[in-house]
Amino acid sequence: MKIKPSVVFIFEQLEVESIEKLFKRRVDPKTGSIYNLDLVRLKDKHLTSLLLEAGSDPTLLAQLGLRNTSPEVLDTLQKDSEDATRVDAEILSRLEPREEDQPVFVAKKFAQWNAGAAILEDCFGSQVEIMDVGEVQIS
Repeated sequence: MKIKPSVVFIFEQLEVESIEKLFKRRVDPKTGSIYNLDLVRLKDKHLTSLLLEAGSDPTLLAQLGLRNTSPEVLDTLQKDSEDATRVDAEILSRLEPREEDQPVFVAKKFAQWNAGAAILEDCFGSQVEIMDVGEVQIS
């Protein structure tokens, strides 16, 4: 493209932080939609209160349509967040971890990213700005 950048930003994050964030990602195998457990809530407030009452009782969870829901998803539903994505109990019951988010795959991606970042640093030298993802604020 014959473009010479004046600044190159490289965003860094510790591998352990990447693994923790990706551990919270789930996929709906029926639709392929991806959800973050930190940002998932039930649409129905009454169902949420029933879920809290059910705790981890498999019989009560089955009655709510959440028979196969993982403990991580159920724990997530007990949190509250204004920016949460509200989803149906049916979707929650089928959420699964993504295979590519397993620590072994994340480690491989992390190594590839570090190799690519090193090439950018070599090519652009003083034009590179490295930023810690944990310190970046988007407004």
